[in-house]
Amino acid sequence: FTQVPAVSSIRLVRIARLFTIANYFQEMRIVVWSLMLALPAVCNMLLLQAVIIFMFAVFGIALFGNVMVNGNPFLTRTLNFQNMGHAVPLLCLASTLEQWVDFMKGVSFDM
Repeated sequence: FTQVPAVSSIRLVRIARLFTIANYFQEMRIVVWSLMLALPAVCNMLLLQAVIIFMFAVFGIALFGNVMVNGNPFLTRTLNFQNMGHAVPLLCLASTLEQWVDFMKGVSFDM
């Protein structure tokens, strides 16, 4: 239902209404303007985080790329260090401290 172009354009109009409301309220205008000014810094931080995750994905592939996934209860078929497409989501999940202990056990798992 959300893939219909008319629905997405209606949502865009609803979001654009926020900017028209901001013209009427001084406090809201300050908040919106502050968000607009902070956007380049947020983009820089996201780019820095992407570079760091890419760097650690390369390290993880080099160090743990030969860890067996079959029979390993901690690493899944899609969250492992076999290739870049599997390592990046693993590192994004580990950066939120979600299941990082399982990933640590997975790369040190002996069969």
